[in-house]
Amino acid sequence: MVPTLTQNEIAQMLMKLMAQCYASGKEAIKNESVLAKLRIPIGFRAYTAEEGKWLCVDAYAVGEMGYSWGFVVLYYDGKPIFFMNFGGYVSLYLCKEFDIDPKQVTTFLKKALLKQYSRWEEGKKAFLGCRGPARFIDQELVVGDNRRLIYYNSPFRDGIIHDVRGGDKIDLFDPTGTEREECLYRHDYLGGLLIKAD
Repeated sequence: MVPTLTQNEIAQMLMKLMAQCYASGKEAIKNESVLAKLRIPIGFRAYTAEEGKWLCVDAYAVGEMGYSWGFVVLYYDGKPIFFMNFGGYVSLYLCKEFDIDPKQVTTFLKKALLKQYSRWEEGKKAFLGCRGPARFIDQELVVGDNRRLIYYNSPFRDGIIHDVRGGDKIDLFDPTGTEREECLYRHDYLGGLLIKAD
C-alpha cells in the first residue's frame, strides 16, 4: 500500500527524476535484460531515474517518418502512481526544406524540458503537464537561414497532476518578422495520477 502522498510531492519528484531521463541527454538503456525487466516494448528507447522508493521510466519509439510515441511512468515502492503518454512528430520535410538537422530540434527540446524541470529545484513550483515552460527561446541558437527556434507548451490546466493534458510544439521563426512561423515539432500528451492524492 502506498502511503498518503500529496500531489505536490508527486509532481516535485516527477520533475526531479524526469530531469535525469531523456531531457538529460544521457544514453538510452541498451541492456536488453534491463529493458525486459522494465517491460519496455521492443524498439523503444528508455531512460530511468531512481531516488529512494521512487522510480521514473521514460520511454519512446521513433518511426521512419519522424513520428514518435512514448510514455512516462512514475513508481513509488514498486507501484505505478502516475502515467502519461505522448505522441507527435518532428517534421522531417520542413527540416530538410530549411536545412535544419532534426537533432538540433530534439536538442532544443531537451533544453526547454530541463528549463522547466529545474524550476522545482529553484523552489518555483510550476507543473505544466510534465513538459517544458509555457514559452522558451535560446537566443544563442541560430538555425537554417538565420532563424530561431521557439518552444511553446499549452497544458489544458496548469498545476494539475491528477489530470494532465495538453500539447507542446517547436516553431521555426524569423526574428525580423518577415516570414511566418513554421511548426517543426508537435506532441500531444495525456495522463495523470493512478492513486488518490491530496
